[in-house]
Amino acid sequence: MKESNHNNCSFCGRSIKQVNMMFNGMNAKICDLCIINGYEMINENVTSRSSFDISKITLHKPAEIKAFLDQYVIGQEEAKKISVGCGLQPLQKTYSCQ
Repeated sequence: MKESNHNNCSFCGRSIKQVNMMFNGMNAKICDLCIINGYEMINENVTSRSSFDISKITLHKPAEIKAFLDQYVIGQEEAKKISVGCGLQPLQKTYSCQ
């Protein structure tokens, strides 16, 4: 007798008897073996990409950041001062950046 497909993995078609665990979604099921295969594919993809290169990041000077904000933000000088001055320092308990 053939098993019904409603208890099979939506990805590989294995039945619940052929796997250790079956995870149920709203309209699909996935078995533990497919999850492991997916995890391994993601790891291979991530490790094959070039690593992050910090030298490609451009850090702008506070005056440049403020000039950029001045183009898009009207007024709010105190907020600009806080975002430019405090944004470059470690988080502090107060907003005094003088």
